[in-house]
Amino acid sequence: MLNDLAKNTPGFQFTVFDFYNCSSSAHNHLNYRFYVSNTSCCGVGTHDAYGCSMVNVHLKLCEYQRAYFFFDGRHNTDKAQEEFAHLIFGADANVVQPMTLRELIV
Repeated sequence: MLNDLAKNTPGFQFTVFDFYNCSSSAHNHLNYRFYVSNTSCCGVGTHDAYGCSMVNVHLKLCEYQRAYFFFDGRHNTDKAQEEFAHLIFGADANVVQPMTLRELIV
């Protein structure tokens, strides 16, 4: 659909970021140095993902957030967001197509 729109609309350019494959590969590889990807940094429960910002919930906050992929049940850590930004702006053609955001801006 976007390819057709780009063909039929002069000057229209786009980029698509494959968040699912990016997040799957990011927290499964040690290149990104996420040592903990199956639990959250802040919260309680099975995966420490519940109640991070809730009142009257006695939660656990990890000591080193940059080692975690997930901050709580809804958010990635700042380090995960930094890695996503790096991929969007110019790194991996497997997760950003047909061009990176850097190519789109220039």
